[in-house]
Amino acid sequence: MKSKQIVTILSALITLWATDPEARAASIRTTPEKAAAAVRKAAPGDSIIIADGTYVNIRLVLQGDGEQGKPIVVAAEPPGKVIFEGESNLRIAGKWLVVSGFWFRNGCSPTGTVIEYRQGTRHATDCRVTECVIEAFNPESRQTKGNWVQFYGHRNRLDHCSIVGKLNEGVTVTAVLNGSDNQHHRIDNNYFGPRPVYGSNGAETIRTGNSFTSTTPSFIIIEDNYFDRCSGEVEILSIKSADNTIRRNTFFECEGGIALRHGDRNTVESNVMIGNGKPNTGGIRIINKGHKVRNNYLRGLAGRRAFAPLAIMNGVPYSPEYRYHQVTDTEVSNNTLDSCGEILFCLGRDFERTETPRRVTFSGNLITEPCGTTLYTAFDDISGIRFADNKVADGAGMKLPAGFVPAKSIERTVEGVAYDNASAPKRKASDLRDLTGNTFRTQGSAGSIDPANASRPITAATKDKVGAKWFSYTEPNLHRLSGRIIEVIPGQNTLFQAVALSQSGDVLRLTAPGEYWNDASVVIPHFLRIEAAGKPQDKPVLRYNGRGNEPIITIGNGGRLDLSGVAFNGIPEEQLHDPKGFIGTAATMIEDYTLNVSDCDFSRFNRSGTYAISCSRGTFAQRITIRDCRFFDLPWDAIVLTRETDFYGRYNVENLEVTNCLFANIGGRGIDLSRLGYDESTAGPNARISHCTFYNVFNREQGSVIDLTGVQKASVTDCTFDRSGQGGASIRFNEMRWDEIEVSHCNLYEAGRIASFWDTCVKGDMLQAKPVYADPANNDFRQSSASPLANKATDGKNIGIN
Repeated sequence: MKSKQIVTILSALITLWATDPEARAASIRTTPEKAAAAVRKAAPGDSIIIADGTYVNIRLVLQGDGEQGKPIVVAAEPPGKVIFEGESNLRIAGKWLVVSGFWFRNGCSPTGTVIEYRQGTRHATDCRVTECVIEAFNPESRQTKGNWVQFYGHRNRLDHCSIVGKLNEGVTVTAVLNGSDNQHHRIDNNYFGPRPVYGSNGAETIRTGNSFTSTTPSFIIIEDNYFDRCSGEVEILSIKSADNTIRRNTFFECEGGIALRHGDRNTVESNVMIGNGKPNTGGIRIINKGHKVRNNYLRGLAGRRAFAPLAIMNGVPYSPEYRYHQVTDTEVSNNTLDSCGEILFCLGRDFERTETPRRVTFSGNLITEPCGTTLYTAFDDISGIRFADNKVADGAGMKLPAGFVPAKSIERTVEGVAYDNASAPKRKASDLRDLTGNTFRTQGSAGSIDPANASRPITAATKDKVGAKWFSYTEPNLHRLSGRIIEVIPGQNTLFQAVALSQSGDVLRLTAPGEYWNDASVVIPHFLRIEAAGKPQDKPVLRYNGRGNEPIITIGNGGRLDLSGVAFNGIPEEQLHDPKGFIGTAATMIEDYTLNVSDCDFSRFNRSGTYAISCSRGTFAQRITIRDCRFFDLPWDAIVLTRETDFYGRYNVENLEVTNCLFANIGGRGIDLSRLGYDESTAGPNARISHCTFYNVFNREQGSVIDLTGVQKASVTDCTFDRSGQGGASIRFNEMRWDEIEVSHCNLYEAGRIASFWDTCVKGDMLQAKPVYADPANNDFRQSSASPLANKATDGKNIGIN
């Protein structure tokens, strides 16, 4: 039976490469430790079978020389049952090698790269990796850099692989050009699984070349892949070389898009990009010259700026390789934009990027149900763009510019793709093909589907047809409640012990008021909900009597915390050490986290340099929400989420919401969230602050009550600043002109100014009334009924906390 299985596996692999059925080849069974020697000795057409098993700390090097039609095949028996864990990786060098069926999981590559098409100075040529899986093969720290797959050499292929769960910095798949040209690699029929927002540049899914090899013709084909919520950064596909083809790929809810970042004469055609209206879902961004962008279907893309559904950028005069070259001699034709946001022309216009597009044709495109008030926004002169034969449907009466006419009869294919079915004379079939793979035959048809082909299926990749056939990815549900409740009573280390016994999704219920002491930080290892069982005014109090230099609660790697109804007191027992803060994060994390805090009190520390809520460098939260909380009598900052101090555009939180909170008698900043540098690869951080009261907060020289330096999207509304920031600013920004910053309907009484670089952030009425509080002596800073701020908020409530 075993011999029959081996013959079956080898026959299938050999068929993949169309080998001569009459050829005779050796079949060798071995282990990974002996595979390198077996491949070196193998003759063209031989097959090396790796026995099933889990192998740890294997650095597999395969060097051999097959021939066209007679590759050397190295295969798992059966596919998916050869598993590499620990510090493992794969190197391929030589000619005509096929590697199939391996699974990398539960570890990370010691060199950063998991699969590399070279060994030392010897590159791979005409080699193939197929039916392999890389799953969550990450180091311990998200800032440990490593690309998972690196192409070198010529005419290599990566196909029918599943690549999921990359969390650390680095590109998922990259082609390294190293000055050579005509690589002719092929990346096809792969499944690229979810990759969360990384919070910095350097998290592309595929990149070809780099800025310094951007003029090199590489002729790489990226086709028939499925990108499932790949959202590491704005450039999901970062094209930085010339003469590449990107076609028939599907992008599903990816926060980012295809960026023709460097290099000329690239073709982007017959791709499907589905956003479903989710923020930052992007399309195609065009830079450089000679491109063809045609027959793509874009639906529900809601991104803005560099994340726009379709954008043509301005260039830099005499641009160096690493900046922005002018867009010229480019065709954008027969694309369909269905329920998308605005198209952007001359994107990036500033004092550096002043070269407008020239000799660009924008024709035969179909725009249905546009989401903006206008079809497009032009930030500069667009006389170098020729608009012709574009059609618009359901434009809600918007005035159509020259080159756009109403579409007469919009219908949809079985897959839901919009097309214009208006009757029109037939024409001679052209060489151009639409989204179904058939030639355009209808005179004057616009969009990615010719109505004559509407009954035929589209050709873009579908999720069930790509990736390794033997692998099924199950996405973990990280926020599912288990249904189990663990009751915790006051006392020493009772909360610490309850967390140690918990499982993901448990609810830890603090059953009574009283003090919950812990002599070590309570580390949250998975999703937990910690809540008080009693009345809001009788809060359980979390205290600390340990050795210091740690917060009372630490969110560990993989941790996610919902916390409600508790109080924190930072005063230690006599002659014991202070905690470092109330809520913090582990020093090293690979997974991102979420934090939801509601109806909690944070008060009292003995010393400066401690924070109520903070994080560590190299950690990242997708969302932090703080509602109905009170921060008072703190000698230092309250909320500090700014640990990335370099100028690479890194930040620690994607979305921060602080609503209906009190900050009173704070020696430092109330809220500090920043992003330093000038990088444009991200959409965050985003901050929403509303209905907060700041009383006697950070009145030192040049202090800021709220510091949102570098935040790209911020809204501060219905807040009151009372005797706060008097030595500096109530709110400080350092925004780019395109950042979406808004301060509206706030009250500044004996408070610092709004400090903004462009001085355009105040959007609505501002007040300067003296607040009248209900009972400030007992930390009740709600407005009394006699206050001029009562019932004056935009929602009819009080300005400040309610």
